[in-house]
Formats: sequence, C-alpha cells, structure tokens
Amino acid sequence: MRLPHISKKILMIILIASITSSLTGIYVLSLTTLEPGLYITLRLYDVDKDKIFDVSYILQRGDVIWCVKTDVIAPFISENDFVNILNKCYRGSGAAFISYNKIKPVIDSWIKTYNLRNADVKGLISGMIISVFVMNISDKKILFKGFDVYSYKPYEYKDPKPVNIEITMIRGREHMYFTTKMIGKTGFSYISRSSEIRSDEEKYLWIEERIKYIIMPENLTKILPLDYFMNLYINEKVYMKTPILILENLGNYSGDVGIFINIHSPNIRSSFVSGDIFNRLLNSNSSSASDVYIRLGGYSWGCSECYFTDATLLSPKGFSWSSAWIYLWSRPLQIFSQLFVCDQTDCIWVEDRVYLLITDTYVYGSTIKGGSERGLPRDRIMYILYNNTISTEKLYIPDTGLEDGKLDPNEFVFLCQISTYFNKYGKPFEIGIPIGAFIGAAMCPALGLEIVNKTCVRIMNFVSAFYLMIPTSSMTPRSYLICGIQNYGKLENVPIGYNNSVYMYLRLSKYKYYQPPPLQCVWCPSQEHNMLAEIYFRSEPD
Repeated sequence: MRLPHISKKILMIILIASITSSLTGIYVLSLTTLEPGLYITLRLYDVDKDKIFDVSYILQRGDVIWCVKTDVIAPFISENDFVNILNKCYRGSGAAFISYNKIKPVIDSWIKTYNLRNADVKGLISGMIISVFVMNISDKKILFKGFDVYSYKPYEYKDPKPVNIEITMIRGREHMYFTTKMIGKTGFSYISRSSEIRSDEEKYLWIEERIKYIIMPENLTKILPLDYFMNLYINEKVYMKTPILILENLGNYSGDVGIFINIHSPNIRSSFVSGDIFNRLLNSNSSSASDVYIRLGGYSWGCSECYFTDATLLSPKGFSWSSAWIYLWSRPLQIFSQLFVCDQTDCIWVEDRVYLLITDTYVYGSTIKGGSERGLPRDRIMYILYNNTISTEKLYIPDTGLEDGKLDPNEFVFLCQISTYFNKYGKPFEIGIPIGAFIGAAMCPALGLEIVNKTCVRIMNFVSAFYLMIPTSSMTPRSYLICGIQNYGKLENVPIGYNNSVYMYLRLSKYKYYQPPPLQCVWCPSQEHNMLAEIYFRSEPD
C-alpha cells in the first residue's frame, strides 16, 4: 500500500533537511564507528503529477534486493580509463560499502599526475559511473534502475574517512540525484551496512556490463590525421584535439570577422542513451537516427582556477583563413555496452547503453591546453556534421549588435547574449563539443564496414548525435564562458576583407538533448537543450 502523498512544500523541506544534515537515523538506532570508505545509500520516490511518494520502505521487504556497480574514472592506472570498485547486491535499507583501499590508488594517481603538471589538484573534478537496480526477486522485475556520473573532487578523498553518498531515485527515470555527506574524522554515524548477498547463496545476483565497443583516442590514430593527436604521451595516454567551436565565413565580400573565447573553471557534462540500441542500429531499414533522445549527465571532468583563451580571425570566403576550429586537448571516451542482471543459472538482458564523456583534459599550471586551427576538420567529419545539424534563420537579437539582423563593421555580439535570447523563448542552446562527428568518422572503418553501407550510415548518424556540453551560463560561482564575435570590416595592413555587414547563423544538432529537473523540483519536466555545432557567416552582396 502506498503511503499518503507528500505535498511539494513538505517534500522540499524533507529533501533540504536530508542535504544539510550530516547524520541520518533511518537505518539503525545505535551510533556506530564507521570504517573509512564510501557508504552508498538509497532514497526511492514515486512521482504522480504533482504528488510525491516516499517508497524507500520497499527496501526492507524480503523479496526486494538492490544492486550497485561503480566504475571510477582512472585514466592513469587503467587501460580503458576505468577501475571497477564495486559490483554487489544487497538486502535491506542500509548502505553498500566500498573500502577506502579500493579508491586510494585512483586518488593517488590523480594527485601525482596533476602535481607533475604543476596544476591545481585541489580544484580537479572527476567522476564515477554508478549503476543501481532495485529488483523484486520473486518475478525478477526491476522496480527502479538508474545510472549517472557522480562528480567528486579526488583531493577531498586523499585522507581516509567515511563518506556517505546518498542516491535519490525516481521510478521510471534513469537519472539519479547525489548528495555527499562527509561524516568526519570521528567516523561516528547512524549508518549501517546492508546485508550483502554472498556468492554461495541460492539467490546470489550481480550486474554484468558487457562492453561491445570502446572508442578512445588510441583507437583513432590510424583513421584521423596524426596532427589531431598530441605528440606528448602523458602516462602513456594519447590526448586529441577535441573541438569546442567550429567557425566558417561563407561571405565572398564580408568584413574580417574576429572571434575570441575565454573559459574559466569549466565543467564538462557527460551524455547517455539507453534502450534497445544495437538491434535498431543493425537491423533497422532507416539510415536516420532522428529519434535519438540523449540525456545530459553529471560532470565527468572539471577544474577550478584553470583557464583557456584563444582568438582567431576569419577572412572572406575563398581565402585560406575563411574557416577555423577551436579545440582543447582532451581524452574523450565513448562506450557501447549491454547490461544484464545475472544469477548462477542465467543472465537477463536489461538494456543497451551508450555514453560519452571526457576522462581528462590536459592542464599545465593554470592553463588548459588547446588552440585553434585554420580550415575545417577533414571532409568526412564535416559531412557527418552537416548531415546531422540544422541551420537557424538569420539571427535577430534585440539590444545587441544583431538587433537589425546584421553586424556592421566594428559591431560585436557576445555568445551569451544569443544564448540568453534563445533561453527567453524556451529553446536554450549550449556550447556543444561535437566529438561524436569525429568518432562517427572512425566507427565504420573500425567495424570493417564500407562507408556507403546503410548500416554504416545509420551508425555514423547515431554516433554523431553525441555531444558533450560546456554550459554557456555560470556552472559554479567562479566559472564562466565568454565568447565574443566582431565584424572588423576591412583591417589596416590586411589585403583582404571589406567594409560590409555580415549576417550570422548557427548550426544546431538536429537531435534532442534533455537535462533532468533539479532535486528540489523532481515533479518538474526535463529541460530540452539545443547543442551548438557551428557558427557561420554570410555577407551581401554575396
């Protein structure tokens, strides 16, 4: 029987109290001393329109178990950039426990590497991919399931101490909400461990993730140009040019257009898709992936007090400087996997998963390494990009240099002004990292498929749908992204360029991206985002 529903106001009080409290008395009645490590606990809710039901009590039922799999990003001690630190199932409403000794090598590797780079390891943000299933073992029905990136600062875990990661799950949604509670040096808490299901028990279960493909820079070096990869191998890892802006001047008689970008303390979001993916990709008659709906996940990498800045100048079409792209040196990783729940006799398929994230970006000192390159990425990449984006109309942005639909010589506009305008009409766009187009260009050769093959086209389109996100609004109190665009007209001592106006357009991904609502408003709808793939310009006469 369901408990009486909780009003929105009361739920918010409960959730805020849960976040601010460092103790919780839900699990046991006596105060205990905890061993250093991670203690993962669950809070379960049903949402019915504007009514919220706390159903965490089902964890105490004898026919209900819950399973947790945790993979921590560890590019310097793992071949595939991940280390598994937990994969177990439990009974009861206590905590799943991860010993500090399991995460310590990962923490040490981050601290060592960032110290060697003279970078601020205290501000480094990394992530763990956490998967959770709550299952009725009587009929093997999954009641709750979710997976997401839990973001954390490795430096805060350098000393052994107990930490509670409380996960809030909403039935029917795969996004999970994380609340971190540092229990303190004393280790005293009301948290107790759940009963772990042992391998010799009749009802022993586990989560099995079978990775079908994993694409990272090392897989792309024989397919993409060699200068897309960093010559310096850091801890024997390859970093590649990861685009954040692609720019193109299509105006034959335009002014010279200048673009600058300044990023301070960025956090980069991951992206996820789940469902019956591989069957549709391999067996569908369509070459389109237009119904892909991508969830934006937690931050897989970020830094504090680190900076990136670059600027470039675009000449009119027909000159070698009429296009450019701006990039960071990063380690993008795309994983294609299948999830199963297994017992001693069989494995039950749950879903296919594809996720894209950055495991590290090269920072030296306080500088995020990157730059700009003349021209466009290679033709195959741009073909995939153009085929999977849509162009906006000519931009008219009130109270900016574009209020009359054009940038006259010496007029400028900030990208945040354009983003604010789109947000006002409920169609926000973000700086998208279109790394999916780069990976898509390499997928078919990696799979041994001809480019003209319909399955190959479908796979390229699907992979190209994946973007990583750098929000254009403030990400943390001290983080920002500023991008400015100015029409210089004809510059002195530059033999090209005209004192003509330019018109500005955007290419946005045609696919749908959604960001789940915040914890304080779990009944609210998800917010749909558009991903910026390219900025381009035209001129008149043209």
